[in-house]
Amino acid sequence: MRYEFLEFILRCSLIKYCENGNLDEATAIQTLANDFLYPYMRETSLEDPFFYNQQEWRVNRYWNEPCDNLFKAYQPLFQQVYNTYGGKNKKPGQKHFMNLEEFISVVD
Repeated sequence: MRYEFLEFILRCSLIKYCENGNLDEATAIQTLANDFLYPYMRETSLEDPFFYNQQEWRVNRYWNEPCDNLFKAYQPLFQQVYNTYGGKNKKPGQKHFMNLEEFISVVD
């Protein structure tokens, strides 16, 4: 499951920065990390310079009223996208889900 998330991050960087031909793949990944990942990490020690504080992110960025209002306002849209693009590869009787390939079709 974690490798799929890593693949998602890599594909997003390639779609965002490489498709217009401005950056090579390595620079695209580094740019995405600098712009969107590193700002949410903090330095804790010389042994572990980029330790991600998950609880701090949850409290400050996720468990707050503006974020909750945003999710509530766009929930019908999120549900429609999930219903439209997800579940194409599920087996009969299997619970509805969205795999990485289906999610990428949303991003593209």
